[in-house]
Amino acid sequence: MKEREMALPSDQKALLEARFHKDQGRVREEELDEVLQRVEGHLRSLAKVPGERGRLLVLRLRLMADLLRAWRGGKAELPWRAVTALGATLGYLCDPLDVIPDFLPVVGYLDDLFMVELCLASAGDQLREYALARGEAPETYGL
Repeated sequence: MKEREMALPSDQKALLEARFHKDQGRVREEELDEVLQRVEGHLRSLAKVPGERGRLLVLRLRLMADLLRAWRGGKAELPWRAVTALGATLGYLCDPLDVIPDFLPVVGYLDDLFMVELCLASAGDQLREYALARGEAPETYGL
């Protein structure tokens, strides 16, 4: 069965974009450690998202978290804009107060998918470079 395409209404997209940019401006380095600790539990719950989209979502989020951990450990260099984009995205995904609650079947993850897309617009180049540095094809992550 082919996975149905679903889209967010434009008002929800605008709300998410505003939240992403607001969160991006509030990311503090010391908060990243807490977000990185919380993201693993969230990744386990996201493994339930069906189909290829769900698989890519989890892979991308894991790559984002790994890149932030490498940056925190001094093993990767990132511009602050990329750090804040990654931190804001992972922080949003760990926040129980999503725009669309995750407990709603299928549609509950649309806002998460959209936030990842916003992040890729800001930090996609750094994620591609990091995947290559790890010896992985960026295509594995849909990058």
